[in-house]
Amino acid sequence: MHVIQYQFFNGILKWFFTLIIPIGFIAYYPSLIFLTPENIPILSYCTAIIGIIFFYISYKIWMKGAVAYDGTGS
Repeated sequence: MHVIQYQFFNGILKWFFTLIIPIGFIAYYPSLIFLTPENIPILSYCTAIIGIIFFYISYKIWMKGAVAYDGTGS
């Protein structure tokens, strides 16, 4: 029998690791497709879309910082 470590987190930590630091979308939800094919949550199918959204947000934040960067000053 397999044990999925993500199930041991309570509601706040599960929310934090799913939405703030998207570890859940990197490993947990995609693995459910292979580990429990009879009970797949909807978030497993949304992983690619949510990954693209997080990448876009990260890219925009990075570019905002890159445009504002003036150099080291030396």
